[in-house]
Amino acid sequence: MIKRINVYSDSLKFCEETKFCLEKNFSLFYFNDMDFNDSDSENNSNLILIDCRIKGLNEKKLLKIKNPKEKLIILAGKKRDFKNLPNISETKTIKLINLPLSRRYLKKTISAYIDCHETICQNRILKSRYEILKTSFKTLINNLTFDFWAMDSQFRYVVQNSHSRKQWGNVIGKKIDALDISPDLKKSWEKESLRSYCGEVVKSQYMIREKEKNRFFESTIAPVKEDKKIVGIIGITCDITHLKKSQIDLAKKTRKLEDTNTALKVIINKRERDKKEIQENIIADINYLILPLFSSLKHDHRGAKALETIDEIEKTLNEIGSSLSKRLKKYNLTSAETQIASLIKHGKTTKEIAAILNVAKSTVDTHRNNIRTKMDLKKKKRTLKNFLSSIE
Repeated sequence: MIKRINVYSDSLKFCEETKFCLEKNFSLFYFNDMDFNDSDSENNSNLILIDCRIKGLNEKKLLKIKNPKEKLIILAGKKRDFKNLPNISETKTIKLINLPLSRRYLKKTISAYIDCHETICQNRILKSRYEILKTSFKTLINNLTFDFWAMDSQFRYVVQNSHSRKQWGNVIGKKIDALDISPDLKKSWEKESLRSYCGEVVKSQYMIREKEKNRFFESTIAPVKEDKKIVGIIGITCDITHLKKSQIDLAKKTRKLEDTNTALKVIINKRERDKKEIQENIIADINYLILPLFSSLKHDHRGAKALETIDEIEKTLNEIGSSLSKRLKKYNLTSAETQIASLIKHGKTTKEIAAILNVAKSTVDTHRNNIRTKMDLKKKKRTLKNFLSSIE
């Protein structure tokens, strides 16, 4: 800062005394007339020093001094000089000092003013910066796309951005219990605010029912400290309804895919079991129905009998296609009983079966009786052929 003093005097001695009193701490600019109003309003002087003995000085001119920057005006003179200025008295911007100049008093007065002036300027700068920061802060929080708020130590809302006002109304000066929300939500907010005021950063999610729709919010509350002392809390609240809905939809689709995947696994496993079962049935039919017929064919050299056996082989192959042996498994028939049951179904008599299988007729009768017993036909009038034909 320029330490500049404008001195108005027509006395060389006064100027020399002023310079001697201030030494080299200040820059002095001398004027020998009273036309200082315009020049002082434009220059960078810290104060104005006026010699009350200057020619042309009177009370009228002093009262007309323009001082928009509130510079300090020091009037230096003897007692008789001040008597000619009855309406001039000391104020915060006008100081009166007696001549001859006192080096100690003048330097002390001017130095004190400079210090005060610097403090005032610094305060103005700080105030200006504060206003800029305040405006910037308001602009910032009011352009946020989520709620921003702050509470003091009494849990009263002291800051609220426009997004929050749109959602909850104006809550400045209110406590949570005065808000238009459900009792359960009030209790939850009060608990979270208290935890944060105790030094904890609290994060939570909650749901609000509005117009037959659920809205989801996520909140973060943190303490505000000044010199390690908690003086309030601040918080942000974000509407995560869209995100929550996406998560719910994704969870539903995931469960649906998992169910579909499980169903596909069941189907695949069933197909594998069916395939294995079919293979086992084919092998069983071949072992129980076909191979014995070939064995009978080998031991029979009569042409008619061979043709009959071949005819039975053809019918048995057709029977395999209908999986008769599979359906007969539940009766726990032996391989011989299964073969005889197949021939009975094809209309063969006991004598014909004995000839085809190259066994005794009594053996066939024994097997027939066992088959009727296993099929619970022993005391029934229904024929075995009729019952076997009904098995599908």
